[in-house]
Amino acid sequence: MAHFIRAVKDDLRAEGLEDLVGSNVGVFWSREIRLEIAATDYLRWKAMGTWRSKGQSAYSSLSRPSANTIKGLSADLVNLLSWCETRRVDWKKLSYNHLVDHYQGEMNAGRWSLLERGRPLSPSTINRRMGTACDFLEFAADRGWREPIVVQLESVRRPDVPSRTTQARVGRMRRHPKELRLPTLVELNDWMIGLTRQSGSTAGLMVRTATLVGLRPDEVRLLRSNQLPQPINRR
Repeated sequence: MAHFIRAVKDDLRAEGLEDLVGSNVGVFWSREIRLEIAATDYLRWKAMGTWRSKGQSAYSSLSRPSANTIKGLSADLVNLLSWCETRRVDWKKLSYNHLVDHYQGEMNAGRWSLLERGRPLSPSTINRRMGTACDFLEFAADRGWREPIVVQLESVRRPDVPSRTTQARVGRMRRHPKELRLPTLVELNDWMIGLTRQSGSTAGLMVRTATLVGLRPDEVRLLRSNQLPQPINRR
């Protein structure tokens, strides 16, 4: 299987990549200990905010991906590269239909997963991994490592604004209707209490503010004390 080794800060600084310290970037290696240059460059470009996914919102394109996002991308790429090695598929020749029929199909049937062997993956996990795979192959084509890949898209109505449509990947997995629900107030409160215990009162207060007020993550992070209403002194 493919491997990923996270870069240490001294190596990044030596390469003049101090901005990527703590971003969870690293190096991909094949089963034969061959450097996977395309995957390594893709992760760095994503971490620097140089490569933007198609369909990425204007808001999300204003900031770099978080370290957790990069960590997730690296895991998804290891999964894809390991599948290619095991199935003896050259990712440089992968078509979109082959991805849907085989890579996505095997994850949905429980025939492929590095962790959950024998169990079908959730639709959200499959869609995320497929999104990473398509984005990586589009990046590789843009950089000249392979022929262009045509990711088939279709227009779907937005659930929040039915009068508007958005572009979605053809063949994407659909979640079961029973899973598409909002958490109850009890579930939400238990989750915020657990988060506060695990990550501290600051993180808990930030999440509570975003949840109850409706602020975006960056808006909460940029709040300053002089922007908040002062408590009324009732004497």
